[in-house]
Amino acid sequence: MRLCSLPLPTLIRPYIHHFWIFEADGGLPATDQRLVAPNGRPKLIVTYRNGLSTHSQAGVTTTAEGRISLIGVWDRSTILSSAEAPTVTIGVEFTPNGLCRFFGGDLARLTNRIVAADDLLGAAGARLTARVMEAPDAASAARQVSAFLVERFLSCDVRQARVIDHAIGRFQQAGYRMDIGALADEIGCSRRTLQALFTSHVGLTPKRLQSVLGFSRLYTVFASSGDPSLLRDEALDIYYDQPHFIRNFKAYTGHSPGRFAELMNEFGQIFYRRVTPGRGRGRNGARHQPCGQAPGSEAAARAGDRMRQRGTRHQPSVACFRRSGNQLGVKKGPGNSAIWLLVGGSGCYLRDP
Repeated sequence: MRLCSLPLPTLIRPYIHHFWIFEADGGLPATDQRLVAPNGRPKLIVTYRNGLSTHSQAGVTTTAEGRISLIGVWDRSTILSSAEAPTVTIGVEFTPNGLCRFFGGDLARLTNRIVAADDLLGAAGARLTARVMEAPDAASAARQVSAFLVERFLSCDVRQARVIDHAIGRFQQAGYRMDIGALADEIGCSRRTLQALFTSHVGLTPKRLQSVLGFSRLYTVFASSGDPSLLRDEALDIYYDQPHFIRNFKAYTGHSPGRFAELMNEFGQIFYRRVTPGRGRGRNGARHQPCGQAPGSEAAARAGDRMRQRGTRHQPSVACFRRSGNQLGVKKGPGNSAIWLLVGGSGCYLRDP
């Protein structure tokens, strides 16, 4: 298995966590668990070569070769499978607040679902699918996807999304233990208004998304290191006690932490890894390298540094709203000391940090 990370246009980079091409000569390995844990990030997936099947609590969803699908935010794990054939998948993993920058409407309709792009976008989705599948190779197809996302980004109204940006930034600052009522008071809107914004712009309530993101932080530590003891070390930063942690871990993976550590899940973990000089291959022969970089090379080391920096990219804050100005529907308060952000027909007050 090989995961190739792709560059992104500067314009859309803040709202996309990862852009990749995944290749497997014989399909997804049958001996692997192939479990994908929830991480709060929606996705766009192109089954460029070979199809994929998703097994979840809701049943089995099969996506044929040559299809483009949008996958909303999930709060449950899934298991993937494929036929034993050469497999190439192009993937875009958005930030939790990123998908609404490219696709309007109520994103709750995508929660825990996989929807074909032409079903969701109509003629625009059908044209994208045709352009992508006519591309001579996966890299060319990925460029078509990137160009499409830039077009969508420029056409979407994202004013209300800035409340979501601020809220998710506060989740991170609070170690994913932010009180939602206190957050609503801080923003200056009711808890019900905040919940409605999250449901429509993300697909989960703020409380549920914060829980998923907290779990994902732990899972990333484990997937990057393979050391289950790190789960215990990190868990108390997020959870109140060990039973709370175990309940959540089992809810999101279907397994207790101890049992999960015993499973072979190379496919599920490869997407959480960053490039490390000298370490390019996992237990199952899986590699994660930026496209065009040789494993262990000096270029790969520099790419690894860039990717690690990107993993801690700046999160939008109140200060960002001030720089944005009125072009994005932001209104400065008296003396430039406060910001009013239009939410529906009312204003939400964001205090200075």
